[in-house]
Amino acid sequence: MKRAYASVASEISGKISKRTDNISLVNEDYNIGVHCRNTGKNKSFVTIVVAHRTSFKEAKGVALNIRGGIKSGINE
Repeated sequence: MKRAYASVASEISGKISKRTDNISLVNEDYNIGVHCRNTGKNKSFVTIVVAHRTSFKEAKGVALNIRGGIKSGINE
């Protein structure tokens, strides 16, 4: 969850809502949701949903950047 929060915060500005297994951000242009599910044995699944008001390419780029940040942990 720390990596997901840091990755979302580094990509888009706005108020981030953090719960036990969800992170969400909504601003004028983006709706972002990240759900993390721990499956045990040091494995987890992450679902990233990004919607942009006008551009699919922008949303896709942000989703890929968030995924990369979560994988690498570079934004922590």
